[in-house]
Amino acid sequence: MGTGNSVGDLITRIRNGIIKNKEVISCQKSFLNEEILKTLEREGFIMGYRLNSINQKRFHIDIHLKYINNEPVIRELVLISKARKEIFVKYETLLEFQKRYSFKILVLSTSKGIISSQEAISTYFVGGKILFKIN
Repeated sequence: MGTGNSVGDLITRIRNGIIKNKEVISCQKSFLNEEILKTLEREGFIMGYRLNSINQKRFHIDIHLKYINNEPVIRELVLISKARKEIFVKYETLLEFQKRYSFKILVLSTSKGIISSQEAISTYFVGGKILFKIN
């Protein structure tokens, strides 16, 4: 799973939607985007998402952003791994990362799929490629 433009585009769309206080934003449908959105929904950073068809062969995803008292739940999204510079972290290092740096979660691509740093530490005990962080 390459991070490529898909993850960067998704993060940019979410970030721009939050800046403009939008309730719903759209992105291109891809397996990677769907897996990232499942993780964000599980962790409570978005209200949900829904697949919509443009025509019989093309789809896009509507993402319902989450706000509490008119404040976005996601304050900052930072892309970590890029196409030419991928950052990997071991399980043991992930624990140190969590203590040393301030972030709510990291979103990782692992052998168990796209998961949050909390899931990697408490459930799966794996490391992986850091896609982005959320504050």
